[in-house]
Amino acid sequence: MFGPPLTKDVDGLRDAYLESASRAEGTNDFGSRDFIEPLDIMLGDLVRRAHLTAFGHLLARYYLKQILRMRLKIQRAAPASESIVQRPIFILGLPRTGTTLLHELLSQHEDLRAPTFHESHHYPNHNWREPFAKALTHAQLFVVDRLAPAFKRIHELRAYGPHECVSIQGYALRSMQFHVAFRLPLYNQWMMSNFDWGPAYRMHSRYLSQLSQSGERWVLKAPGHMLGLDALIEQYPDALFIQTHRNPLEVIPSMASLTLSLRRMASRDLNPREIGHDVNKLWHKGITTVLEKRKTDPAVDAKFIDIHYQELINDPANTLERIARFVKLDWQEPNTQSVQTYLDANPRQRHGKHTYDLEQFDLEADTLTGMYEEYQLAYLQR
Repeated sequence: MFGPPLTKDVDGLRDAYLESASRAEGTNDFGSRDFIEPLDIMLGDLVRRAHLTAFGHLLARYYLKQILRMRLKIQRAAPASESIVQRPIFILGLPRTGTTLLHELLSQHEDLRAPTFHESHHYPNHNWREPFAKALTHAQLFVVDRLAPAFKRIHELRAYGPHECVSIQGYALRSMQFHVAFRLPLYNQWMMSNFDWGPAYRMHSRYLSQLSQSGERWVLKAPGHMLGLDALIEQYPDALFIQTHRNPLEVIPSMASLTLSLRRMASRDLNPREIGHDVNKLWHKGITTVLEKRKTDPAVDAKFIDIHYQELINDPANTLERIARFVKLDWQEPNTQSVQTYLDANPRQRHGKHTYDLEQFDLEADTLTGMYEEYQLAYLQR
């Protein structure tokens, strides 16, 4: 179940993990070797810099082995000759700007499909193994609830609810999710250094194509898509984008709080200041990347619709209708009713209020205001 122990002998660790996953799956065909570099960097961080607890060691070992096993499963499945994902809708924007709510509401539409947490983490078996995979999914969420009880106040995970697709990018070992869950400073530095996001989106397209049925249109969500926008557009040239907006002074400490909550499951050395500054640097890069792309490329800008957080919260029905017109989605009264039914069944803050502040993470309002001034002028002060 778990991968090899994370010993200080990093040199042989990668081969040990590849062998362990290969034995479990009965194949050693991992496809392209472009995942080896990020795997090596991550292993070095986990051993030397992640400050793992005893449980963190088990969690990291399980996590790595499952990622490699999923890569083998995806590689083994017969690939489509080309991507069959057509006209996907991507929700992106700074974290904590309503992307999750919007994803859940759009996924209620009968003509749209979102990946679920379960299928994002377990390859569909369609055989006697599937009940065991479903049980494992519920066990994973049970562990998160017990070890990070505050997390569901920030971001609720549900086995068969819509899930952001950074998990699928993870099978290319290129995803911002890793540094959120574990302290991986060199991996994070590598990810911020303009590396190639292409393998992440090729893996993303390959797996969605394997999950797809004829005629399905995907609605996908992840703030991390801002970091790899060029590679995303190259892989999905017919994609449309919904960008959500909110004051960064509210967004950045909220995301730092989410990261702190998750890291508590695995790390014995938490540094809120480091987390706050890492989060701010990452998302400043993300929003700047999108801002520059939209400003300099009118054809790309035309693929975007902008939605403000308060607009979505205060008037979800009209906001969804406006989005539907933009993405050419049929929207009728029953769709509006299904949105309201969902909102009634899932009230905000049902697990308690999420509290956070800038000072907790050694962040200064004046500094953030200056950093995000161009973004605020472009999208929040119209």
